[in-house]
Amino acid sequence: MSLLRSAARGGVALGASQTFATALGWVRTLVLARLLVPEDFGLVGLCTVLLGFLGALSDMGLTAATIQRKELTDGHRDAAFWMSASMGAVLFLASVAAAPALAAFYGEPRVVSLVAVSALPLLVGPFASTHAALLRRDLRFGRVAAIEAGRNVAASAVTLALAALGVGYWSLVIGPLASHLVAVVAYTLSSSFRPRFRATWTHARELFSFSAYVAGASAINYLSANMDYMIVGKRLGTAALGTYTFAYETMTFPLTRIASLFSQVMFPAFATIQDKLDEMRETYLKISRAVAIVSFPILAWVAVVAPELVILLYGPRWLPAVGPLRALSVAGALKAVGTLVGIIFKSRGKPAVELYWNIAWLIGLTTALSIGVRWGAFGVAVSISILCVPGTLFTEWLACRYIEMKLSRLLGVLVVPTVAVAVATAAGALARFELAALLPAGVVGDVARLVGLTLIMLLVYVATLRVIHPPITAEVRAFLGYFRRDKKAPAKAAEKTEAPVEEVVTKEAH
Repeated sequence: MSLLRSAARGGVALGASQTFATALGWVRTLVLARLLVPEDFGLVGLCTVLLGFLGALSDMGLTAATIQRKELTDGHRDAAFWMSASMGAVLFLASVAAAPALAAFYGEPRVVSLVAVSALPLLVGPFASTHAALLRRDLRFGRVAAIEAGRNVAASAVTLALAALGVGYWSLVIGPLASHLVAVVAYTLSSSFRPRFRATWTHARELFSFSAYVAGASAINYLSANMDYMIVGKRLGTAALGTYTFAYETMTFPLTRIASLFSQVMFPAFATIQDKLDEMRETYLKISRAVAIVSFPILAWVAVVAPELVILLYGPRWLPAVGPLRALSVAGALKAVGTLVGIIFKSRGKPAVELYWNIAWLIGLTTALSIGVRWGAFGVAVSISILCVPGTLFTEWLACRYIEMKLSRLLGVLVVPTVAVAVATAAGALARFELAALLPAGVVGDVARLVGLTLIMLLVYVATLRVIHPPITAEVRAFLGYFRRDKKAPAKAAEKTEAPVEEVVTKEAH
C-alpha cells in the first residue's frame, strides 16, 4: 500500500471529525453572533496573543519529536510527559503573573481575570499531549478523530449554554477549558501509555535537541499569526478587533480545516519515509494540488459573496468585516498551500530552518502591519496579503530544497487551479453587477444573489478546470481512490488499474 493511500485511510476519519467540527463551529458562531456583541469577541481577543504564544511553548515541540523519532523507548515517553506537564505549570503561573501588565498595555482591567481563567488549559492540556502524540505516531487517526469530535461537542455545548445564560464573554473562555478536560480523560483512556519515572537526562536531551526548535518555531509562528490582533487591538480598539477577528477566522477556514488536516496526517506518514525522497516529492506535489483545488475556490467564493454571506448568516452589525474579509482572501489561499511546508522541515529533521524563517517573517510582518494599520482593519488585511506573496514563495523554495526538487515543479501543479479560480472569480464579479440591477434589495434579494453567484462560480470553475486541463477528472478520481476501502479482489489487480492513472499524475506534476 502506498504512503498516500495509507495516510489517506487515516485521514478519512480525521476529515469526518473536522467536517463535523466545522459544521458545529458554524452553528456555534451563528448563535454566538446573536447572543454576544463584537466587543465580547474583541475583549477575549486581547488575551489571545499571550495565551496562544504560551500555549505553543507548553508542548515544547515534544509531540513532533515523539512522532518523528525513529526509536522511541519508555524513557522517551516518560520524559515527554513530565516535561510537558512541568512546562504547562510554569507557563500557567507566568501567564497569571503577566496579566496585570497586559491589562495595563491595553488599558482594560477586565483582562486580568480573563487571563487567569483562559490560562487554565495551559495547566490541564499537557496531561493529554503525550498520549495524543503516541496515537498519531501509530496512525490511529480513527481514535483521535472520535476524541476530537467529543471535545468539540463539549466546548460548543458549554459555550452556548453559558452565552444563553447571559454570562457574556466568559462563555468564550470557559468553553475551551471544558474541551481540554474532556480531551485529557479521553486520550488517557484511549492509550496504553501510563507515565512512570523511567526517564533519564539522556532521554530528555535526545527529545529536546529536536523539540526545542519545533517549540520555538511554533511559538514564533503563533506570535506572527496574532501580531495583527495585537496591533489592531492596541491602535483601533476592541470593537474593531472583534470585527477583524471575525473576518480573519472566516478567511482561515480552508487553512485550519483542509490544509491542517493534510499536515496532521502526512507528518507522521512522512516521518516513516524521511529518507525516501522520490516518494516524498510525488506525495507532496499531489497534496499541494489537492489543497489548492479545494481551498482556492472557497476563498474566492467568500470574497465575492462576502456582503450577502455576512448579512444573512451573522447580521448587519458585522458588515464592517466585509472589507478585511475580502482583502484577506489572497493571504488565505497562499497560507492554505504554504502551511504544508512544515511537514517537510520536521519530517526531514530540519526544525531549525523553520524557526529561523519564522523569526524573519515576524520582523517583516510587524513592519508591514505597523504601516497598514494607518488605514484601519482593511489596511492591516491588505498588508498581510501583500507580504504573503514573497513569503510563501520563499518557504516553498526552502521546502523544495530539502526534498531535492525545483520550485518550478511545484508551481507547475498549482497553475491549473490558480487559472481556474481566477476565471471563476472574474465571472462572479461580473455576475454580481448584473444581479445587483436585476434583484431587489432585502433578504430575498440577498438570498437570490448568494445562490446565483455560488452556482455561477462553481460551474465556471469546474468547466475551466476541464477545459484547460482535461486530465483533471482522472487525477481527481485517482486521488479520491486513495480514500476508498480496498475490495476483496487480489491486491495485484488493484495495482494494475491504478498504475496508469498515477503515471499520468506524475507526468503532469512536472
